[in-house]
Amino acid sequence: MKDYSILWSKSLIILLIGFLLYPNYCNAWEPVGSLPYGPPNHILEAEGRIWVAGGGTIFGFDPDEGNSPPVDTIFVYGSLRDLDYHEGRLYITTDANGLFLYDISERPLRRLNHWMPPGDVRLSSCSVLPNGQIVVTGGTPEIVLLADNADSVVTIWTSQVYNAFSTCEVMGDLLLVEIGPYGEEYLLMDISDPAQPESLHVDGFGDWIGSFLPVDDTLCYVTAGLDGVYLMNYADPTEPEQIAHAPIMYEGSKAGPMSFDGEKLLVTHRSHRQQPEGGLGIYSAELDSLRWYRWTGGDVGAPLLREDEAWVLKAHDGIYSINLENLQRTYVNWLYRLPHQVEGVFVRDNLAYLAEGHGGLRIIDYSDPSSPHEIGWCDNEGLAEDIWIDGNHAYVADGNGLMIYHVSDPTQPDVVAHWTREQFGTDWVEGCVVEDDILYIAAHQKLLIGDVSDPADMQPLCEIETVRVKDVAVRDGIAYLPDQVNFSIIDCRDRRQPVRLADFEVPGNNAWDIALRDNLALVTDSQTGLHIFSIEDPENPELLSTVEFESCQGVDDDGYFTYVGLVWDGIAVVDISDPRRPEIVETFDTPGAVLNVKSDGEIVVAADYNAGTSYFSQPDREDNYIQTDILMPGMFQLAVYPNPFNSSSTIRFTLPRGDNVVLTLIDLTGRPVLTLLDSRLDAGSYRIGLNGGNLASGVYFVRLGASKQVVLKKTMLMK
Repeated sequence: MKDYSILWSKSLIILLIGFLLYPNYCNAWEPVGSLPYGPPNHILEAEGRIWVAGGGTIFGFDPDEGNSPPVDTIFVYGSLRDLDYHEGRLYITTDANGLFLYDISERPLRRLNHWMPPGDVRLSSCSVLPNGQIVVTGGTPEIVLLADNADSVVTIWTSQVYNAFSTCEVMGDLLLVEIGPYGEEYLLMDISDPAQPESLHVDGFGDWIGSFLPVDDTLCYVTAGLDGVYLMNYADPTEPEQIAHAPIMYEGSKAGPMSFDGEKLLVTHRSHRQQPEGGLGIYSAELDSLRWYRWTGGDVGAPLLREDEAWVLKAHDGIYSINLENLQRTYVNWLYRLPHQVEGVFVRDNLAYLAEGHGGLRIIDYSDPSSPHEIGWCDNEGLAEDIWIDGNHAYVADGNGLMIYHVSDPTQPDVVAHWTREQFGTDWVEGCVVEDDILYIAAHQKLLIGDVSDPADMQPLCEIETVRVKDVAVRDGIAYLPDQVNFSIIDCRDRRQPVRLADFEVPGNNAWDIALRDNLALVTDSQTGLHIFSIEDPENPELLSTVEFESCQGVDDDGYFTYVGLVWDGIAVVDISDPRRPEIVETFDTPGAVLNVKSDGEIVVAADYNAGTSYFSQPDREDNYIQTDILMPGMFQLAVYPNPFNSSSTIRFTLPRGDNVVLTLIDLTGRPVLTLLDSRLDAGSYRIGLNGGNLASGVYFVRLGASKQVVLKKTMLMK
């Protein structure tokens, strides 16, 4: 029996192989403002305003006014390097124009002082002690302690070992300060007596220290560039203890500034080596799960968490607000890094077989989804793009040809045969599938067919010209091809004399991948979306419907749902129980670009471009129904799946606005049989279970009634 419980009451798990993405359906990514004097780089909340620094200007925004002009403005001249706040005062560090103190507790704002360091020192950072004294660093081997109003120097600590200090942070009686010039280490100092600071310990993580974020007087988050984010315990500052670590989520970025609200940690991922990539990750406080990730497509600056909202600075674009109200819908519990991009995947017996680009064949054991681990690997000759497992053999289309591996012992795969593209007479090999010892190879402008009853000695049988075939699906000797401009069907039951049955032009003319379910063929086009064909009559396929996506590639179907890889937009889960009216029932963010996706019924593994493996699971039910995201904004909708059903089914409905809702099951006479819901609900999308265990077989109607609308959905109970 098939029902939506595979998504919600059971634990749907998605393992992501690779790396990240654009906004999903649930989180609003709205501009709040822009800065005319340079890209924003620092943000903090104080005195009822959100203060954002860009260039030499600080703007104060009203957090409740959304996209509106700033209510306060401070000009300080010079490139701003750091912001801090203490008891009504805003501390502003500039690189060439010193330190400014402003009273922001009341209007008009007042400048209290302006301190200039001696010589040509360019300041880097400032941090305020509980007594109001100010620690200042300036890219020199000196740390300066100023009086609370910055009108005098209390002490200057000069290092005889280190040539520069930059980012600093006060944490109780400790000072953490980044050591330059490359910032791969930091110094812990005892400042219980600020006039006589004492050096305690030098620590590091092997890469640039991005920022410090104290939780209390002993715990602190530290970002370390390419090494990700650490949770450190400084109860004994002479021997710091690493509590937890989370790696970066995107290989083209470095972990940078953070924000913490007591429950979740928002970490920015900045571009690395001039790559225009960046993103945001929200981790659990313990760093044991990544709850949400978004690829931003550009560099991001400092973030600020505010209840169910995050303010984020995006270089050259301004300030954005992200609605995190539905953040609990998807959790990432594990990250598994891989050295190469993954393009193809096959799942069987709790093993994921990966076509890992230049990395060859890699085998991951996910029997414990919280801790997937590699158990086998074997090299390849080209660029592994697609993979198929048949019996004890793995067939890998690797661009330059075809690799055949023996995988009876998945811990020690070995090469059985290698066919080159020159032997095939083609310039690229992209996909493959095996049925009844017959191998079908998508080889660019050819479909090749060979006998692999002896995989070590494949016997070519025939070849068929194509436009540009990227993949192939086969059932009972009939091959179904996404052939760029066409969806093609070829009868290959006579292995040496195949017959072309149909060529159906695909909207978008860039057919990419294919999956089969019953008498349906599910074809993705990278430009137009998912196309659902009836293949009941293979000579006359019928296009039943299209689910539009801006970009998509891989597709798979497990008999419950269809899974579509949306490249940078994650994974869409589509209900095609009514193939003429398919529904998107869920979407999942992923850390990268989903090129391929496979499901074994409970586990979904995605080839997620670049490197890494993430584990997703759904939150628990709340009461007897769950509010989720709006599927079709502004629509009053009702759906039942599966339909017909055996003993239980799931009812889904959406409300365009808050309303009093009555959901009932009625028989053919109109008599109410079950009252499933009678409550006031907010606008959104909902699910509720329908248990027909005590009902007689027959036809019923699900009735959804609100104050001004009623909708009925026919359903059949078959015991």
